[in-house]
Amino acid sequence: MMKSTIAIALVALSIFNASVDAQLPSASTAALGMGDNFTAAARGYHAIAWNPALLGLTGNPGSSLTIAPVRIVSGLDPVSMGDLADFSGTIVDSETKSSWLSSVRSEGSEEGSAAGDLTYLAAQVGRFGLQVSSRVTAVADLSPGAVQFLLFGNAGQTGEPEAIDIGGSSFDAMASSTIAASYAVPFRTVSGSISVGATIKYTMGHLLALARDDGSRVTAEPLIDVRFPMVGTVDTTDFEFNNGSGIGLDIGVAMQ
Repeated sequence: MMKSTIAIALVALSIFNASVDAQLPSASTAALGMGDNFTAAARGYHAIAWNPALLGLTGNPGSSLTIAPVRIVSGLDPVSMGDLADFSGTIVDSETKSSWLSSVRSEGSEEGSAAGDLTYLAAQVGRFGLQVSSRVTAVADLSPGAVQFLLFGNAGQTGEPEAIDIGGSSFDAMASSTIAASYAVPFRTVSGSISVGATIKYTMGHLLALARDDGSRVTAEPLIDVRFPMVGTVDTTDFEFNNGSGIGLDIGVAMQ
């Protein structure tokens, strides 16, 4: 007889007034191989980041462990890394650059993102799970004017020098670490079983940086006027490992 597992709910609750922005990284290589379509399939230590209730369903091993899996992801949109790779080692023609710029103008910006997750330890014994992880993320948005300047310089698409408004770009970066403990309680029903689980998380913020362009311009002379102030927790003279922390609670329900 085929069994099916349905994830009913996953609710993130904040215990403190300020919410914890970073969620727990997935330590599962199996999830990555399935394109992160893993919410109902997670078992063992995999379930800690996906839905703690899954620790209470059948199919879990007696114990499971992983040490130091690393996940690195990056992307560009709407001009993708694949688009750039097609011109590796060659000069991009003007028609292609114009097409790229048109896509960026249509989307409003060119977004680039990168993230790295390191799970020092993820372990499961019975219906209990523990995970310790760190995450670093960065997201940059380039305005259409900034993309035009990168592709064509101040000559513009016509070849005639012109003033270009390159304002509107932004950059965000953060780094944090999380310790999470999960536990699930199963309940037998006539048609199968229902499990309720919870994960309590303590997250410590190491770094936060926010930058917003404030009207940068390139003139026809040429002259570049860059106004790109940044605020955050960066202090090269006295770096603090803990720049803010919080506690979060995930409650999950699953039915099999």
